[in-house]
Amino acid sequence: MPELQLQLERLRQLYTTQRSARLLLNYAARQSNAPRDAQMTVDSIHGILKCEEKPSVSRRELVQTLRAFAQAGCGRFVAGRHGQPSRFVWAHSLAWIGGAVLGGTGNSDGAKGAASNVNNPVSEPKATDASMFSHPFRLRPALVVSVQLPNDLTAYEADRLARFIQTLPFAREPGVEC
Repeated sequence: MPELQLQLERLRQLYTTQRSARLLLNYAARQSNAPRDAQMTVDSIHGILKCEEKPSVSRRELVQTLRAFAQAGCGRFVAGRHGQPSRFVWAHSLAWIGGAVLGGTGNSDGAKGAASNVNNPVSEPKATDASMFSHPFRLRPALVVSVQLPNDLTAYEADRLARFIQTLPFAREPGVEC
């Protein structure tokens, strides 16, 4: 994918004006191992945002936000065709985008970051090899847990993980005897 220039001023404007952009950028800033060129379906992003906040954003609002992110240099929105889902291909790592927009340096080498100069587009530093992705899950109304899983998780591995979680010890509910 050709190198896209990230327009921080436009992204910060989206952050302040659109709830879906704010939720997605907050989520992006918390990612530590998301690779660049990651591809996420609109449905998976929508599911993530549902975990982030109730009531969730509409799918239509999310698609509009992703199109705006594409115009701001975050990546490429691909509309679903011929049975393929609509998806977003990130041009930069999620952590880097979130950090740059929310006030991080946007630069992993410790040099003065381009994020401090809002008027200049910035490009991402060299990406590290990261094959893991964080998946948040709202376990309770006030508790979101996050699981680091490989980007290429198979159905078999997901089934194994689900069976593992079923084996974990749990606290008895008050008044329930086993």
